[in-house]
Amino acid sequence: MKRGLKATLAVLLLVAVGWWLWRAWQAPYAALARELQALREAGELLRYEDIVPPVPPHLNAAPLYEKAFAAIPKLTRTEEEQIFAVTVYKQIRDPEQVRKLLARSRSALLLVKQASRYPHLRLVRLAPDFFSPEFRHLSKMRTLARLLSVEAMYHLHMGNTDGAWDNVAVLLRVMKQLSQEPFAVHVMNICALFTMVRNIVCAIPARQGITPSRARELLHILGELDGDRLLLQSLRLERLEVGISFFEWLRANPKWAREAATMWIEGCVISNGANLAGWVLPLDRQLVVNQLIVLRYYRQLVQIAQKGEPYEWQVFEAMDEAAKRITKQGVTFGSFVFRPLEMAGMFLRVEGLVPEYAGSGFLFHITAKLKAHQRILQVIPAAHLYRREHGQFPNNLEALVPRYLPAVPKDPFDGQPLRYRCENGALRIWSVGSDLKKSEKDIVWTIQP
Repeated sequence: MKRGLKATLAVLLLVAVGWWLWRAWQAPYAALARELQALREAGELLRYEDIVPPVPPHLNAAPLYEKAFAAIPKLTRTEEEQIFAVTVYKQIRDPEQVRKLLARSRSALLLVKQASRYPHLRLVRLAPDFFSPEFRHLSKMRTLARLLSVEAMYHLHMGNTDGAWDNVAVLLRVMKQLSQEPFAVHVMNICALFTMVRNIVCAIPARQGITPSRARELLHILGELDGDRLLLQSLRLERLEVGISFFEWLRANPKWAREAATMWIEGCVISNGANLAGWVLPLDRQLVVNQLIVLRYYRQLVQIAQKGEPYEWQVFEAMDEAAKRITKQGVTFGSFVFRPLEMAGMFLRVEGLVPEYAGSGFLFHITAKLKAHQRILQVIPAAHLYRREHGQFPNNLEALVPRYLPAVPKDPFDGQPLRYRCENGALRIWSVGSDLKKSEKDIVWTIQP
């Protein structure tokens, strides 16, 4: 009797332990299924064509941009130096050389100006997989932007202010087109284009002004560039790329999945086959656990973006510390490690060469910088319209509301109104930048009298 009871208890104990182990084994699978189901129920966009909808071919500027890329002349070293001097130092050292450069680039410039007026742009190629998009166009697009900037500065040198403002409008339309494909690299390039625009606009003396029609056109284009939507769509695109499509591809390609699981990344050094967790643990379960961490990470980032600015920058520091703590769990054996969650760490940006562009706040910092440039530039044509009617620039931003601007522009970094100063006919408008204090990181636009 006692022996039978003991046997029964032993069996029950084994069943309980087995059930507990099975539940523990299945827990990540169930959690991943719940995470994906929650995204679907929330109406989140989980397909590329939902985030970047296809457009009719006759409304897509891509073919015209391809022609513009092909028309870019092969630049000599002297011409590269001329472009650098103009775009960085705002100096035209040899007007004749610049004129010849622009003459050789005339076809490309005409094509990009024509292309910028199309309502849509789809340049990114998704081949062969979604998570490995091709950005072959970026270097050519930067060259075209630099040529537009050089042409604008040359117009100013020759006294053609309207021509310079024309190129500013073209650059802004190009930015709006790039924002339709919200990859992080496009957000960074839009920021770079705003820097070029700043150099042009700040080189135009206030006394030369801007025509009312051109001022209203610039305000209209700037109003259509939605930084908040761009940030949200960029995060959704990244989540789809690295949190869903990448892991689906790994499951379909076990060889590459094993290589990713056995990778050890320390700073900028990648050691293939050095992570023993990828050799010891079941591959499928390791993919599930790492994918779950990535999706939860992006869920938190999307929620922060939906909440809107001003962002609580300390939240990103806490997220980065948590990400490091989770993904670096494990043991080190000389040149080998045992880190089951190392794969997730590849996508959480816990480390980076440029501190401002590393970590969970990476896209938020870039987008805030973009929005700061955008809002500062909105003030300038509005201030010119005010000056045209009142004979002088406004003493404060409140004077521009509501006739010229719908509201006082906020600094995206701290939520306070943009800093503004008008002295002796000169304008100075600035944002406090990513460090939230007066420093070299301030984003400053200055218009001389």
